[in-house]
Amino acid sequence: MSCCAKVHVPLSPRCSNINKQISLQNPKHKSKLIKMADAMSYEYLLRRIYQVGRYGKKDVDADVYRSFEHAERLYTLEQGNIAKGLPRIDNRSITQLETEYRVGCKHIWLIIAKALKAGYEKFGHQFTSDQKQIFEHLFVEPKELTKDHLDQVIDTAESIFVKYKIYPA
Repeated sequence: MSCCAKVHVPLSPRCSNINKQISLQNPKHKSKLIKMADAMSYEYLLRRIYQVGRYGKKDVDADVYRSFEHAERLYTLEQGNIAKGLPRIDNRSITQLETEYRVGCKHIWLIIAKALKAGYEKFGHQFTSDQKQIFEHLFVEPKELTKDHLDQVIDTAESIFVKYKIYPA
């Protein structure tokens, strides 16, 4: 049996209901399951910029991003449960969950924006004019921050730093 073989395990009714919500067949969740490196990409980007090892600087830790991802997943799942009339998983109001998600977005954005500015000042002399323009666009905060936007900023910035072989310490 290969490591990726599907095994049928009978689940309790509650587990099967949750399993249906987070099904691999659902394209909305497929990208989240495939893209597991978001938290590590966040950490590596910041470590590249600040040239530090693990725990070398405050907030340069994948767990900070994972906490934000948890808030985003819970908010998204609860929105879906409300729309479908399914039972709620969390007892906090949807407004509280949204606030937690939005605060997390802003917190991650501030960390990334500060790091990108530091990275641009430190390594910007190596970048081409096109890459400098890309960085200037990355600095602009959108009207509504989302996890997708943050992931795109991280991926774009990380690809530029990798091209110049700027690696974490």
